[in-house]
Amino acid sequence: MAGEIEKKIKGRPLIVSISGGKDSTATFLHLTRELGLEVELVHMDTGWEHLDTVDYVRRLPELLGQEITILRDEVELSDELREIAEDLEARYLGGHYSAMVRR
Repeated sequence: MAGEIEKKIKGRPLIVSISGGKDSTATFLHLTRELGLEVELVHMDTGWEHLDTVDYVRRLPELLGQEITILRDEVELSDELREIAEDLEARYLGGHYSAMVRR
């Protein structure tokens, strides 16, 4: 199975998008521990995740023994709009930055 995957990807990196859920974590574990493949981990921080998910994703590199690249859209706002966004983030997201709130 690993050989088939390596043949298909032809030397390109194998990337698993880690959402913080069980399915993406299980995919990573299967590919690395069962098949012995090298995998890059990426997480898209939309700023709309449950706070428990945010904490879990922050702990995953230690638990999995592998770094996770976290991607996040940085949104430029006027001072007035940034204040409103920060208030909403504090009220509903525990102060976690959210590109979705800011868009």
